[in-house]
Parts: sequence; structure tokens; C-alpha cells
Amino acid sequence: MACAHEYIMRNAGLEEAQAGIKIAGKNINNLRYADDTTLMAESEEELKSLLMKVKEESEKVGLKISIQKTKIMASSPITSWQIDGETVETMADFIFLGSKITADGDCREALHAAVHKVAESTQLSG
Repeated sequence: MACAHEYIMRNAGLEEAQAGIKIAGKNINNLRYADDTTLMAESEEELKSLLMKVKEESEKVGLKISIQKTKIMASSPITSWQIDGETVETMADFIFLGSKITADGDCREALHAAVHKVAESTQLSG
């Protein structure tokens, strides 16, 4: 399955796509871990375009995106999305590799958790 996932992402043309966010001068529009993918864009239109490219490439190899597992998070209000007649859920936050990502960029919870882990490890080693 990992090979199919990589094949789909490469053929969707995400590396060449202009959509994404700039990090250290590089355009980033997707993060992948195992069979999970996070798509990122500056605008709702760009994000829809990325998602549709992935959807189309998935269908070419006989796979279907699970709309129930697909979520949207935005830092500004967005319209309700429908894909194949199903509404895509909008989230205020999500967990990515153990870190809470919020639409407003608030990282206090992640910092608190990190401080707590450091305090625990200090107590264990002391």
C-alpha cells in the first residue's frame, strides 16, 4: 500500500504544483507519514485543486479517498465542501505525529506537553 500511496502522490504532480506554503524558501504542499497525507495551501481554491489531483490519481489505480476520513482545517472561514455528494468535515484542530495543530496557530498545549515530558524525564533520571 505504501508504494501505491507514493505512486499516487508523485503522479498527482504535487511537487510541481504552485499551491502550498513557503517554508525556508521551499514550497511545501503535503506531509506524508505511513498512509496518511496532510495537504497544505494558502487558499481554499489551491487546497481543493490539490485534493482533486490526489483523488483523480487514486481513482486511476482503483483506490478511493475516504471522505469520512478526510478533514479540512483553515485559518479563515471557508465554504462547506462536497466531494462525490458527501460533505467534508471542517476541524478546528488535529493531531499530527503527536502534536496538536490548531487553526489559530496556538501552540500552548504542545508547549505544555513538552515541558511536562521534560519535567517527568528529569524526575526519572534524578
